Amino acid sequence: MTKIHSGGGLFKSKKVKLSLLVILLITLIIGTTFAFWVLTKKQEGSNLVNSACFNVTFEDGDGISLTDAYPLSKEELYNKFFPTAEPYTFTVTNTCNNLASATINLESLPVESKQLDDKYIGVILYDGSKDIVKNMPIYSRNDYKLVNHPLNNENKVIEEALNAYDLYDFTLKENETRKFKLLVFMHEDTPALEETMNAEWQGKITISVSYKNDVFADSGTLRRIEYYDNTGMWEQKGNITKIVIENKLEPKTGDGVIENDESALQDKSVMSYLVPNDDGTYIGYLQGNGGIKINSGWCTFHGFSKATTIEGLKNLDTRNATDMTHMFSNSGFTELDLSSFDTSNVISMNSMFGGLPNIIEIDLSNFDTKNVIDMDGMFNECGAPKLDLSSFDTSNVQNMSNMFRRMPNITEIDLNNFNTSNVNNMGGIFESYYGNSKLQKIDISTFDTSQVKEMSRMFSGLNSLTTLILGENFVTNKVENMSEMFGSYSTNGLKITELDLSNFDTSQVNNMTAMFRNMPNLTKLNLGDNFDTSNVEHMESMFYGLSNLETLDLGNKFNTSKVKSMNTMFYGLSNLETLDLGNKFNTSKVKSM
Repeated sequence: MTKIHSGGGLFKSKKVKLSLLVILLITLIIGTTFAFWVLTKKQEGSNLVNSACFNVTFEDGDGISLTDAYPLSKEELYNKFFPTAEPYTFTVTNTCNNLASATINLESLPVESKQLDDKYIGVILYDGSKDIVKNMPIYSRNDYKLVNHPLNNENKVIEEALNAYDLYDFTLKENETRKFKLLVFMHEDTPALEETMNAEWQGKITISVSYKNDVFADSGTLRRIEYYDNTGMWEQKGNITKIVIENKLEPKTGDGVIENDESALQDKSVMSYLVPNDDGTYIGYLQGNGGIKINSGWCTFHGFSKATTIEGLKNLDTRNATDMTHMFSNSGFTELDLSSFDTSNVISMNSMFGGLPNIIEIDLSNFDTKNVIDMDGMFNECGAPKLDLSSFDTSNVQNMSNMFRRMPNITEIDLNNFNTSNVNNMGGIFESYYGNSKLQKIDISTFDTSQVKEMSRMFSGLNSLTTLILGENFVTNKVENMSEMFGSYSTNGLKITELDLSNFDTSQVNNMTAMFRNMPNLTKLNLGDNFDTSNVEHMESMFYGLSNLETLDLGNKFNTSKVKSMNTMFYGLSNLETLDLGNKFNTSKVKSM
């Protein structure tokens, strides 16, 4: 069984006034025999760690032990697991008289038996004051996979830890308490392989807390906004129709006006005023003398679903901002003039403009992206009909997954200036999914994909696409996942008639599930001599729905010796006249046809 231990020893050896470290041990042992969950806890009561003015209460005993765990699909997560799950809960309280900055990390640990890789672990952190069935996660990336949270090994706390992942950064005001709930599980992409069977995984939560005033810069700086922020002006963000940013402190008065101190130092150098409209909504005013400094653009204007306009963006000083993740996402804005933004120090633009269905224009003409590493989901579900990315320097970007995903109104994207030499993830970069794309041509002939490992869903659902130019530097020798790369869930898939993959090196690919599914216009498919499938384990629906293909030549290079599933692999090839499987089409390990 597992136990929770407080980090008492750390407090004895590190008597630091400005910062402290709390370690909550949550050892999660997952024995993967693909049966149902068994959740056990031993200790009753609470564990309490106290410092001079900060405490953490570990409420749920010895942690979580998951026996006979199995990969959970999204349907199982939402319909079976969440309604009955017993998450691990813990509470943090700031009893100091100034603002605290805290980070929750999950660090993976070595086990004595077979190690289950971090990439198979799913993790979700919830606001502990709410019902997890009805409440969305505080912060999650890419279907809750642990490995898609920021890797923080440079600040790893536990010496023997394998990896440290940053789950959540937040602030605590004086005497403020936050409660959290944690769920850990095996995500649905875990394959039924020898390496995942009867394996174990362990992890510890670490909480780092700092009271250094300079963490939040100086007076006039906006406080860090959280993803599900429910304080100050952000408590009413779903009822605000317009945001006005002013470079002066001039209180608004009148019946029903709500005033809030939004400054990082709580010195009233940044104020918000909610002025009521006649229909119960508000106009939100943000004020600061000489403008407002933003050290973190994280979620600043996220979730303003009724707000169509932001006035005064030029009054934001972003020169020190390093993170603009979700800065404008999931809001109702129709236009964003960001010509005054200084983004020279920004590292992450993850989902920055994601979920803006009403946006017509975004001025990115002065964007400096030379230091950006993460552009995951940057324009995901963005309604903009065009993007001017000519100023973008992407030479340091590592993650472009979902970058232009589900953009229903865009007709062309000019990416000729993109440097992708350091990108390792392009999963879902152009994916439409719903089959409502207007893109007819994609020219990525300048793309260097030599470091890319993930190409799943890359062109999936582009139902208007007739021309795809990949270029000579579109190499695939490091790619591990090509599931749904060209395939679509919708029967109305890519309109391409010919697909020449003769230069593809697929020797490292493990997953080709639905790779070409539902391409009804495809008449010619050239897989070439380097289409190596010797490491592929999943070929479900690989050629599903290629209704106009007359010849499919897999030849002698199509090695299926490791394939475990061929469900609906050739389903719907209604015009197929010739099928050559070659002499390496081996079904000895196939469990499902």
